[in-house]
Amino acid sequence: MSVKDDLLSDFKYVYPGLSRQEVERLLTLLDQSASTEASMGLSIATALKPIVPEVAGRIQSYSGGDVDEYVRMLRGAAVLLLQEWRTDGDPPEPEGVANLVGALEAES
Repeated sequence: MSVKDDLLSDFKYVYPGLSRQEVERLLTLLDQSASTEASMGLSIATALKPIVPEVAGRIQSYSGGDVDEYVRMLRGAAVLLLQEWRTDGDPPEPEGVANLVGALEAES
């Protein structure tokens, strides 16, 4: 499986369990780690573990550039999710957001 496939697989199961506030916190943590190198994968995973332990485990399983690619795609997915999620409304359907993420990554 590719990193993109991993992200899409993880996202469908992780996202529905998160509140909007948790997604915003996830994005903040990802933004803070955006300038890190792949060697910082363990630090990123440790920071994310309280919010998304499955994602933290996935990051720990990677080596090299896969960490950077996964974190970049996860950040993009979180941004898309928040754009689709109206602050006063229900969260978007996980499948719909996963499709948007897949389409965005297909363009990359």
